[in-house]
Amino acid sequence: MKNHFFLVSIFLIYFGCDLIPNAVDPPVDEIVISNNLIHKDTLYYNLDSLMSQLNKVIGTPQLLTISDTSKVNIVSVSKNNIIFYGKEQGPSLLKFQVNSDYSKSVLYFDLSVIACPGELDCLGRCNGTALIDNCGVCNGDSDCACPGYPDGTEKDCNGECGGGAYLDECNVCDEDYSNDCVQDCSGNWGGNAVVDGCGYCDDDQSNNCEDANSVLLELFTNVGCSPCVPVNHILDDILYDYDQNITIIRYHWNSPLPIDPMYDYNPADVELRRTMYNILFCPVVLINGVHILNGQSPVENNANSIVLSEIAQESDMYLGHTYDLSASGDSIIVDLEVRPFNTINDVVKIWAVVVEDSIEYAAFNGELIHMQVMRDLNSSAEFSSLTKDEMYTSRISLLKPEGYSNDNPFFYVVSMVQSVQTNKIYQSNRVHSLLPVSH
Repeated sequence: MKNHFFLVSIFLIYFGCDLIPNAVDPPVDEIVISNNLIHKDTLYYNLDSLMSQLNKVIGTPQLLTISDTSKVNIVSVSKNNIIFYGKEQGPSLLKFQVNSDYSKSVLYFDLSVIACPGELDCLGRCNGTALIDNCGVCNGDSDCACPGYPDGTEKDCNGECGGGAYLDECNVCDEDYSNDCVQDCSGNWGGNAVVDGCGYCDDDQSNNCEDANSVLLELFTNVGCSPCVPVNHILDDILYDYDQNITIIRYHWNSPLPIDPMYDYNPADVELRRTMYNILFCPVVLINGVHILNGQSPVENNANSIVLSEIAQESDMYLGHTYDLSASGDSIIVDLEVRPFNTINDVVKIWAVVVEDSIEYAAFNGELIHMQVMRDLNSSAEFSSLTKDEMYTSRISLLKPEGYSNDNPFFYVVSMVQSVQTNKIYQSNRVHSLLPVSH
């Protein structure tokens, strides 16, 4: 009998999936803060009450780049307060990570920028008191003359009689010629457009083709797998440390616990990827399709160094995509572009995957929030090779997951170019858009 117990123990240690939950690190605290913000006005959020709620001293919040800053600007961030500015009307979700001595928290600011309920003054302030004076100056003092100066002397743009300040091409008023705004590569005064390494001129930093490699981490996990919990935390830390260079997809399998709702949602696609990689147990992490880490210890010991090595490699290609709901509203249409920097003599496919963040489910292993969960995936036809500097395009259709909308920030699309023969992932993407039409 003792020999039988010994063999069972060896089996569980080898496969890395304890069926009896061990004590694990607590999950990351997630706090959602909803508020309205007046268009072209500021919102001051005091973090002192949050510190009292968490009952701990927190550091300065760090904005995560997956946040939506198209509607809201971050004016300032300190450990005591955050100041927001509503630049465009509409919803915006901003994510901040806050560290304390023993844990991490994620703050979700669910902000809605709304129109001014009253009237704007001439300075654009909601219910402001600034008026156009008799000289046509907003918030002026109706003093157009220059007493003590010869007739005809006018005020400069700073309102000084006989002053030398002037407006440059960007309407900036001062006397310093050295800081006058210049034209960018698209001919706009004071614009931010630059020419990237592929010769494209625009002000969209998300499609700069010379950006470093994006490394794809794929995790096979399960809600009953205790070693999966620390592995999940390791991947969260890697994403936080390397951010835009990292893409993560988590596939929930039905082993060791056969009841996993995230597996049951789409078992066919999970089994497709599991069969590709010949996955026999969990947790297993794959880095760019070819570095396979079986179990908790290899992930703890090797994942970070492998990620750093892959990031340091020269990028093989530019991969960008955009996506939108189909006309029927039941699928997501993903348009993709690939521009190789070197000829790829390999049979490849382009894949698109829709993932969901922040799924709430009280798992048997103690986890409550589940991130980057695969919901649906699909691939293009095969390309027999990719020629340097040629442009390759594809359109892939994905099934719309439950709860998906274009405005829901918890869903996004990940794409990758992968070898059919070796499973090597040449490039992956979650942040880069399509290249400009002309250059």
